[in-house]
Amino acid sequence: MLRGLLMSMVSNPIDALLNANYIGILVWAVGLGFACVMVTTPPKT
Repeated sequence: MLRGLLMSMVSNPIDALLNANYIGILVWAVGLGFACVMVTTPPKT
């Protein structure tokens, strides 16, 4: 059960959308949001 949950978290985002894999969609959304914040945050000097 735990292995299936972990595999669904890292599935392809398009596959997650097509198969209504909500865990995968949530993980990809959080990851992309975090990446956008890291890119737009100016470096501290």
